[in-house]
Amino acid sequence: GPLRRLPARTAMGNVGCGGPGPEQRLGHARARECAAEQLTRVGLGDRRDAYPDQLSGGQQQRLAVARALACHPTILLADEPTGNLDAENSDNVMDLLTEVAAAGTAVIVATHDIAELPGRGGPLLRLERG
Repeated sequence: GPLRRLPARTAMGNVGCGGPGPEQRLGHARARECAAEQLTRVGLGDRRDAYPDQLSGGQQQRLAVARALACHPTILLADEPTGNLDAENSDNVMDLLTEVAAAGTAVIVATHDIAELPGRGGPLLRLERG
C-alpha cells in the first residue's frame, strides 16, 4: 500500500520530517535545501508546496521515497512500493529505486509482482510458502 506520509504538511514538510539524520543537526536552511534536492531527485521539484492529497498515487509514492532518502540511509526497505499504482507509475517508482541502488544505497524490495524485477540488477531471492 501507500508509504507513510504526513497529510497536513506540504511535500517539503514531508521530506523535512523524514526522521533523524544529519540534516537535522545542520540547521533549518540546510534541511530545506536537502528536502528540495530529494524532491528534485524524485521528479517532484515543481510540487514542493503541494499537499499529499493534491498528488497522484505515483507522486505520493515518489514523495515517500524522497522522505526515506532524506536520511541518507545505507539500506532502504521498500515493501510493495508499487502497490495500487498503474503500470507507468510502477515503472517510474521501480526506475527510481534502481537509480537509488546504483548510487550506493542497498535497496531491498518486497513484492508480489515478480514481473517488475527482472532487468533491474542485483540478486533476486524468491520466497514461496513462507
